[in-house]
Amino acid sequence: MKRVITAMGDPYLNNKLKEITEIEVISKDILYPEGIFETLDQVSKIDMIIISATILMSTEIEYFFNQLLKKCENTEIVIFMEENTNLDISFLNSIGIYKIYPQEDKAVEGFLGSLNTKKEINHISKEISELKEIILQKKNKNILKKLSKHDVVKKEKETTEIKHTVSIVSITGNYGIGKSVFSTILAQYVENKKEKVLLVDFDLTNSCVHTIMGIQKYPNHGTFKQIEKLINSVTPHLDVLTGLDCVFHSEEIIEVIRIKEMIHIWEKEYDYIFIDMPANIQDKNTKTILSMSNEIIVLVEPNLVGIKKAKNIIETCRIDWKMHQDKIKIIFNKTDSYKITEEILQEIFSDYEIWCYIPYDPKYSLFINQNKVMQIQEEVYQNVYEKLQRERKEYYGRTNN
Repeated sequence: MKRVITAMGDPYLNNKLKEITEIEVISKDILYPEGIFETLDQVSKIDMIIISATILMSTEIEYFFNQLLKKCENTEIVIFMEENTNLDISFLNSIGIYKIYPQEDKAVEGFLGSLNTKKEINHISKEISELKEIILQKKNKNILKKLSKHDVVKKEKETTEIKHTVSIVSITGNYGIGKSVFSTILAQYVENKKEKVLLVDFDLTNSCVHTIMGIQKYPNHGTFKQIEKLINSVTPHLDVLTGLDCVFHSEEIIEVIRIKEMIHIWEKEYDYIFIDMPANIQDKNTKTILSMSNEIIVLVEPNLVGIKKAKNIIETCRIDWKMHQDKIKIIFNKTDSYKITEEILQEIFSDYEIWCYIPYDPKYSLFINQNKVMQIQEEVYQNVYEKLQRERKEYYGRTNN
């Protein structure tokens, strides 16, 4: 049973949580930041703290959260924030807080639904029973192969069949893990294989692909409202899309349907689409992109902090957004002699396919500072490319049958 405290400045969520049998709500809803520490002083263990950003308006944010994490290191922290709340999401991500929701009724109800594990378990049990019945009726072991991630991805894409065998790969991970460097090297490596590649910088807050590539972030032609005008043709086989912040941060509202249409256009033109995602994935646009991706590569730093942050990202994909676990691939980045042993890492991430371990290389600094794409640890990226080729072949082999 999870022990939870709320600091929403509104008893609604607190009262709703009391209706969930797996949740023990500690104290009344807290109305001010200091009340959180006062409650923590009175109880021995809290599993989750749910905070509204509105009660933190007059608080020094970094100091507050640093003190909070010192006091409850293993406690899950959930933030609800209104659209106009001036809260630095990048900072929250950097200290391992990824569960950040808009403070609106739909988001609150969705969060409550994700906590009602008993209801979810009953639903899963029913699906398992139905699945067993199908298997017994078919009496064919090969039926298991048809229940792979590729059938799930096909439903998620919600699009007509495309003969061109494109592979959409999203790269995510916590702040500072090296997503942009990895994405850029991988895109350049795959482009050298004569594959037509589009690299998309979707990290709207901390975009840096253009810096690494040594190209302009915004083009000198066209209008910023036209996303296709933001694409830079770097080589005959590699295009790079940067500057999306000028579209998504403008007054124009980007609807989810437009994101889908944009990706469907790219699908017809490229063999691989690599998307450098932000550290904060609690957004309807990032959710849409991850849902439409064939693979989600999660970069993980192999230490206790890195693992905890990666687990939060994976949990968002799996539990909050109901994505299939086979879609998620793990790559351990910045590994060194002090990393947690591979045996333990494999045990921790036993539900997911681990693709490779990328050792830390001081050449990465040279790679970034010179604004020039270089081949670093070619064997590692060849390994990733081969796995991507395998996944693409399996996916289109199944969808065409």
